[in-house]
Amino acid sequence: MDNEKSLQNLTFAEPFDNIRHLLQTNYVTHEDLSKLNQREKQLLVFEVSQRLDELARVDRQQYINEAKKYENVLEEKSRNRNWDANHIRIKNYVEEHLKSYDRLPSITEMASEIGLSRQTISKHLAEFEMGDYMKEEMQMFNLMFSDLMATLYNTAKDGDVSAIKLYAEILEKRNVGSNTVNIKNQQINVMLKELFAKNLSNS
Repeated sequence: MDNEKSLQNLTFAEPFDNIRHLLQTNYVTHEDLSKLNQREKQLLVFEVSQRLDELARVDRQQYINEAKKYENVLEEKSRNRNWDANHIRIKNYVEEHLKSYDRLPSITEMASEIGLSRQTISKHLAEFEMGDYMKEEMQMFNLMFSDLMATLYNTAKDGDVSAIKLYAEILEKRNVGSNTVNIKNQQINVMLKELFAKNLSNS
């Protein structure tokens, strides 16, 4: 009875509509997975992992049955881990190479140094560029952008001319074609006038 009650309480978090049916099918195929984008695959892997973790503590036999049903999803989970591990290795090597040689490494150089084949690296870079991975990284950078601009603005207000120029350049590039360009330029002009007035008063 307790087991039945526990199993009834096993619920999924709200999934996207286009993967909801996969959580209720008798078997998830590779073809099913190929129709999902990267974010949907990640959500499906998360939901299946949560369910199997719960079942492992409640009903061993049902856990075995569900694991077989979702074996391709678990394979996808393992593939994602390998992809993430390769991504970290490639990024770290590119960063180190840039610091040492002031240029990007070739795929041949990466292959010889990090132990991945040229084909694996080429495929990884193509998947990163064409998939959702790059978009997600850019979203994270955009999330941090406001803090960076606040720091740059405060440095500019303290009289750092380089910071003022950089702040102005960033605003101009991000607001090209926007009605806010003139407003931003006016703010920058005011900042420059205040800086020059401050310097004159101190001289």
